[in-house]
Amino acid sequence: MAPQHRRLSRVAAAACTTVLVMAGLTAVSTQQDPNNVEDLPPEEIAEKAIDATKGADSLRIEGSGRSDQEEIRIDFAVDKEGDCAGTVGINGGTGRLVIIGDITYVNGDDAFWTKIAEEEGVDAQELINLLDGRWLKVPPGTEGAGDMAEFCDINALVQELETYVRDGVSKGREAEVDGKPAITLTKEEDGATTDTYVATEDKPYILRVVTQGGDGPGDLTLTDYDQPVSATAPSSEDVVDVGQLE
Repeated sequence: MAPQHRRLSRVAAAACTTVLVMAGLTAVSTQQDPNNVEDLPPEEIAEKAIDATKGADSLRIEGSGRSDQEEIRIDFAVDKEGDCAGTVGINGGTGRLVIIGDITYVNGDDAFWTKIAEEEGVDAQELINLLDGRWLKVPPGTEGAGDMAEFCDINALVQELETYVRDGVSKGREAEVDGKPAITLTKEEDGATTDTYVATEDKPYILRVVTQGGDGPGDLTLTDYDQPVSATAPSSEDVVDVGQLE
């Protein structure tokens, strides 16, 4: 089953590292105290934004777009403890991922597993029949498990975002992200322009990253900072251990 593991982890990694087109969400605007980061030089704004985002107990990331000629959608909530729950959609199929502690559970519809199986040269119908709608349980030490766990690591996520606000950023316009005031940091590189939106009220969290032009245009939104993450393990009768697929 190793090919399926590797393919799933690559899908997750691609979704994480590519700045994607926003899928949309709702938010409630509440009055917060200004943090005045908009008055700082851009490098200092970037530093405070990175530190604040890394320091969050939890967050949610949403987006959709293209990576390696494939349509990808993501919607994940992650916390500092490493718990994680959400979805990855690829070319019309949808997979669900739950990580609790060091155990990973993966579930997907037929289109999701078919896409993975076809690209890895395994029998899609055999895989679908064996799983029969159940979750695939991936214990620690299994090939690909570490990649998926890293996808649900706040520090690892922020490290990916750092590339958009490190070196050569300029301070842009003031804006709003779902009713929250923000200042933009702009970076131009390799034919792409990236705007990172940093909150100017309460903690200077990164709220949104938008890239236009270049090889990976798109839009990623970060919300639900410090909110509880609902990650629940599926019942044992709904689980297939990865060892059964080898």
